[in-house]
Amino acid sequence: MNILHLSPYVPETRAGHAGGVCMGKTVETLKKHHHVAVLTFCNDAREEALLKDHSDYHYIKTSPAVYVWKVLSRLWMPNMFALRADRRFRRMLCRLIETEKIDAVHAEYTAMGQYAKLKRKYPGLRFNLVEHDVVAQSYERMIRQSTGLKKRYAMVELNKVKKAEARYLSETDQVFTLNDKDKDLLKTLYGINNAEVIRPWYGIDGTESAAPEPGAADNTPQSFCFIGHMGREENHEAALRLVRIFNEIGNPYWTLNIIGAHPKPELQRLESDRVHITGFVEDINAEIRKNRFAVFPLSRGAGIKFKVLLACGLGLPVVTGKVGAEGIDPDFRVLMPAEADEDFRRQIETLMADPGLCRRKSAESLAFVRERFNWAETEALFDRVYRDPEEGTK
Repeated sequence: MNILHLSPYVPETRAGHAGGVCMGKTVETLKKHHHVAVLTFCNDAREEALLKDHSDYHYIKTSPAVYVWKVLSRLWMPNMFALRADRRFRRMLCRLIETEKIDAVHAEYTAMGQYAKLKRKYPGLRFNLVEHDVVAQSYERMIRQSTGLKKRYAMVELNKVKKAEARYLSETDQVFTLNDKDKDLLKTLYGINNAEVIRPWYGIDGTESAAPEPGAADNTPQSFCFIGHMGREENHEAALRLVRIFNEIGNPYWTLNIIGAHPKPELQRLESDRVHITGFVEDINAEIRKNRFAVFPLSRGAGIKFKVLLACGLGLPVVTGKVGAEGIDPDFRVLMPAEADEDFRRQIETLMADPGLCRRKSAESLAFVRERFNWAETEALFDRVYRDPEEGTK
């Protein structure tokens, strides 16, 4: 089958964010049995460097200035969808459908669903869409946690998002979600009954070694971490909150590492002997393994949190709340629950003081993600969905 992979970010397993890593694994998997063309946006110098290793990828370069122009010229669209509305992209998409004789489009992220209307131009073309998160839920949470102009902005955007998200999903042949919670949410919000769940690739194949065994809670330096793309507001807010909680604990023998690209100046100013802001790192897995456990005091955003899966997959005990656990372990069978600052402080102090607990939770984390988030299930799903009709039943 000839498949066109459509994405807003460069799909690459070495990408600096979890979505790019997962999409890179998807492209690798689809290429095992199909001819796959890739069309993507190139958003920055980092992605441009990744593209040098993919001469077969087709892409449109963009920039912050272009983003601003797109938003201002398409005020009827949700801002985050307007960013991906591009005539150059559409022309290249049409050309590839025709020259590559594309049978199916595999589009990533809701914003790319706006191109599903091309099915009217190309009868017989299948258009499948991966909902990495339910966008409406992100804005609903923003409304609950905002005030003033920010809240009014979120309310206006939510209204536009619901209309656009419903339309895009209704025009697709197959919807994929990354967890069962989002599948159920799409049915509740939009009456979507054709969704199937992908077990997302988060960067670990089961052969990676676990984090080093926690040492004694004495005067030996120890560290724990937060992981995330720090340019995202929900990660920035969570990191600020965690630094504040950590500073209130005041344990001089422990260090907090905030791991992730594009930290804002407000966060960078909090760097100290006990708080390390790494910025972009070449090998994020190696950086995570330096830590004893991970903490994610998230209160915004939607969808599955790849960073939580990655920390678990590398053998770190994880402390998080309902937002961080959703789609992964909502019953907290393995994840350690916390909501209020006091809850996080208590869980952090418990892990600091109990190396035996760290060892047990480390083993539980590894076993949990290896059992529940097995990429082999996703490979089998793709084999079924993208089976050539001529092949018949295997």
